[in-house]
Amino acid sequence: IECQNHPLHMFIDRLEECQVQPTKIHLHGLEAADLNTLISDALGLFPRMSRLLSNIIQRKTEGNPFYVLEFLKSLVERNLLQYSLRERRWVWDAEKIELEQISENISELLTRKISSIPEERQRALHIVSCFGTSIGSDVVHAMSEVAEYSSLGRELEYAYSDGFMERDSPSGGYKFAHDKLREAAYGQMKEEDRNMLHYDIGVALLNRAEGLESDNMLFLCVDQLNRGQAMISTPEEVLEAVEMNHSAASQALATCDFTAALKYAKTALKLVGEENQFADYKSILFVMANAAYSCGVYEEASIAIDAILQEEASLDEKFKFDVYDLKITMLVSRQEGKSAYITCLEVLRKLGDDAASPFLHDANDADFQRRLEQVSGQLKEVTETDLMAMNDMTNPAHLRLIHFYNQAAVISYFVQPKMIKRITCRLVELTLEHGVSKYTALSLVRYAMTLPSKEAYRIGKMAISLGNRFDLIDQIPSIYLSFYGYIAIYAQPVQSCAEMLKRASEIGLSIKDFTTFHNSNQYIHKSLLAGTNLNLLRNF
Repeated sequence: IECQNHPLHMFIDRLEECQVQPTKIHLHGLEAADLNTLISDALGLFPRMSRLLSNIIQRKTEGNPFYVLEFLKSLVERNLLQYSLRERRWVWDAEKIELEQISENISELLTRKISSIPEERQRALHIVSCFGTSIGSDVVHAMSEVAEYSSLGRELEYAYSDGFMERDSPSGGYKFAHDKLREAAYGQMKEEDRNMLHYDIGVALLNRAEGLESDNMLFLCVDQLNRGQAMISTPEEVLEAVEMNHSAASQALATCDFTAALKYAKTALKLVGEENQFADYKSILFVMANAAYSCGVYEEASIAIDAILQEEASLDEKFKFDVYDLKITMLVSRQEGKSAYITCLEVLRKLGDDAASPFLHDANDADFQRRLEQVSGQLKEVTETDLMAMNDMTNPAHLRLIHFYNQAAVISYFVQPKMIKRITCRLVELTLEHGVSKYTALSLVRYAMTLPSKEAYRIGKMAISLGNRFDLIDQIPSIYLSFYGYIAIYAQPVQSCAEMLKRASEIGLSIKDFTTFHNSNQYIHKSLLAGTNLNLLRNF
């Protein structure tokens, strides 16, 4: 890599900062003898006859194969290297070649080469360079249907014949024969011309969106519009750009491309400006907070969340509690357990759970003991058949209560252990009063952890069975951690518990669940108890 600020070089630096050691393969240029062999073979001469020429080229290109090839082509084009019919061999003017200037990155040579082809073909190369090193066939087809770019496909075919482009097998389109060609084509345009071309391409793709089969169509459009952002001027254009970036950020977040989601959300907020008049401004902030949290940029996520909650009174109920949910999750990730627990209690108060307030804070409350005995008695009478026959909990307010009580339960384990039994008791109480939900299995298994082993296993097994009734992919890591890590170990073979904890760890890792570490720790612990071969654990 020639340049310290090259994206790949910076990426490698970031890997090393994160204690990830990449394997570096240093590709040096051809040695003088090897280069002479190559040139003598290409020109059909004895090595001793081509040595003077190869030494000159070695000094100017440092043996870089691509530079050598392009330099030789340029010598032929300017008749400094030509075939002599009289001598029946290739001849050259060593003195003139020695005086030839070649830039360190050969861009001047390639720019001169690109400038020699027809303007329409140059424009085709400029268009491809705006996308990077390649362009897909679907994009070429869609753009060719726009009058301004109707000749794109034809000119790219000519560029392929001229050696500037190659076929790109994965996309069925074209790619530059070398990344230096892309660099030269892109650098040939002035900054204003580049901005205008990016913007025009974005508009063309937006208008021909139905012609694109690629799932990345939205990203292609938005990337081009953003790079040509300087050309956006009217309020209508700004609004459209904001909406496009908002959609792109949401789609990127849904596909776990958090870096892209953060980039698009930031661009949308930048376009909105300080007036914040865009109708979905808070929604953009929420997407940005999610993306920033997932990227580990907690400060930016916290600022975005606080900005949303400053206008809490005007927020939709579901949206408001989604924001609080993210805030609590982020606080847990930052190991700010006490703040997360306090926020959970604050949310429960906002949800109006008056039944909870008398006993959530007083560890010696007699009312709690009475209610605990009542809940225990009721649950002892419930069989697995009874549980499966219960109605679904449908009231959104009750579902939110269950969700945030579950949040409080796991946090209290670390910061307020005495409150676990109280919180899990309330979870079961809500289930018996209002029916089962996707959170019931987790509620039951956490309550079971506070009971004697035999009853705990019975309730835990019911919770696992109930899980088959709902889509619980986001709950499995927590359910399995509680059941197979602390309950089933006393009733099932330790090997089977270890395997289920391994599965929970893998699922948690795929959905960025914060229990992943604990599941992994429990898997290793149970595997050691089971006498598992240590070599099998080494690569886990």
